[in-house]
Amino acid sequence: MFDINYPFGSKHYQPFSWDAEEISLKAYSNRQKVAARGGFAVVSEHQLAHQQLSFITESGAVWQDTTALKIYPSSAVITRYHLVVCQLPQQATGSAAFHERTPLFAWQHEIVRSQLEWIGRWTQVLMEHAAQRKVGSSTLLSVPSIRLRLGQIMQRHDLLEQCLVLDNWSAQQALTDIEGMVDALIKTAGGRAMLQHGLVEMNSLFAVLNHIYLGTSHDEF
Repeated sequence: MFDINYPFGSKHYQPFSWDAEEISLKAYSNRQKVAARGGFAVVSEHQLAHQQLSFITESGAVWQDTTALKIYPSSAVITRYHLVVCQLPQQATGSAAFHERTPLFAWQHEIVRSQLEWIGRWTQVLMEHAAQRKVGSSTLLSVPSIRLRLGQIMQRHDLLEQCLVLDNWSAQQALTDIEGMVDALIKTAGGRAMLQHGLVEMNSLFAVLNHIYLGTSHDEF
């Protein structure tokens, strides 16, 4: 029987969640500091309401006037995870010298690390699910295409994780790798990926975060 609490029949199943304040804490040791890139930022509703909220721009400058922020309409996924996409006024933004390491790097590192953590969790869940689910007299994991796809996810995950440890990675490459891994997870999960707090929602949220913090420069959200 299908159990909505354990849709993959895995003891390791954990619905997707995203803690913006935990990202701030790990990147800057302060729950109310948020990175802005290209003038854009993603904050939690709680952070936005906090008097001590401050934004660190690409140039390393700090901006605290939240009344000047432009707040963008939220999608259902952004709202479900209590997040807000906002834009700093033009005078608050600045750019760093090419290849100069700025406070933004710590934020990007934590964004990627957290996404890899979730990809790792989902890979574990789908491995267990594929090993238990029967297809005729065999398991789903015995299907060559499924086994190959999961193996490729694990390989890309471990490589990017090692690149983070060695401090030898690029934002654009991380974005590309994460997109590929999550797409493969969704294909492997099938219809279960559509569940609330599942892989499709995770993919949607990652797309917003990575467009702002890892993608090519942008002027509009």
